[in-house]
Amino acid sequence: MNQAKLLKFGNGGHVIYFLNPPYKNCTCSGYEDPKTFVKPYHWWAHPQDQISRHWDGYVFPPDGLPVIDLREAVETDPGYSWVFKGPMVNPDLPEGTIDRLDNRDGPPRSLDCVSVSDYVRGWREHGAKIGKAFIRDGACLIEWETTDITAEQAAELNWSKSSPARS
Repeated sequence: MNQAKLLKFGNGGHVIYFLNPPYKNCTCSGYEDPKTFVKPYHWWAHPQDQISRHWDGYVFPPDGLPVIDLREAVETDPGYSWVFKGPMVNPDLPEGTIDRLDNRDGPPRSLDCVSVSDYVRGWREHGAKIGKAFIRDGACLIEWETTDITAEQAAELNWSKSSPARS
């Protein structure tokens, strides 16, 4: 079964990265943004059993598909710089693994590949909006982290700081 590992939004649209042995770096891309991605007419917004029947087993993980929205981050100096200095993602790598371009020590950099969780962590540190996508009751929804609000703002909204926001 081919499992989705990461959903990324950029200025040009979206990319879904799949774990698909024996193939490497399988992706599905299009022109959606987070608001249009969750529309019910998309194949990924159907219940899991319909996805496996109609789309050859491509599924979202039950604990949520990591989501990165780079659009605002790349408009900042740190985010724009990270596009060129940061590593690439390889959904086939286990957490904490770095596939280096050369034999050197230190943190990953441009043209190195890292796991999905390490890639998400790097983008979080450079201002990207992070969340998880779920299929629930036949609909796709994205729950965003709310780390961009203060504890006082969260209290006013009756959220805890770690609660996800829904889009």
